[in-house]
Amino acid sequence: MKNRPRTFKLRILRPADFVILAIFLAVIAVFLVFILRYSRPSNEKRLVIQSENSDGKTTEWIYSMNKNERAEIPGILGTSIIVIENGKAFFEDSPCENKICVFSHKISHSGEWIACLPNGVIIRVEGKNSDFRQNGNTDSNDEIDPSTDYDAWAE
Repeated sequence: MKNRPRTFKLRILRPADFVILAIFLAVIAVFLVFILRYSRPSNEKRLVIQSENSDGKTTEWIYSMNKNERAEIPGILGTSIIVIENGKAFFEDSPCENKICVFSHKISHSGEWIACLPNGVIIRVEGKNSDFRQNGNTDSNDEIDPSTDYDAWAE
């Protein structure tokens, strides 16, 4: 037997091969668009605002904690104003009577929340924290101003 060198024939692509290739590329493109559009960095924190209107319908808004923003959120009694500033969120104003939500501290860590129950507006921080409440650490950089007279607004 003689050893003949093997030669490979170049196969010409048929129309069905182009269809299969196009479907394969379309599936990959859809997958990449989905990944790029709906994924966010795991360390990005976001502010979730939930509001109930007078009809009992709940609406939800989501804001990045990395961008300074001011949101006017409709509630049962009127409009609450939520501010995100330097990675911290707080109620700037709300139509409730006691303003407990307005006097609450600024929130910036995952799991923290503030609620204006009379107006039906709740804000909470979601996302990963690398620096807060790990290994029993409950220290916060937010300090309450001791000169604030909290008894004055409670009356």
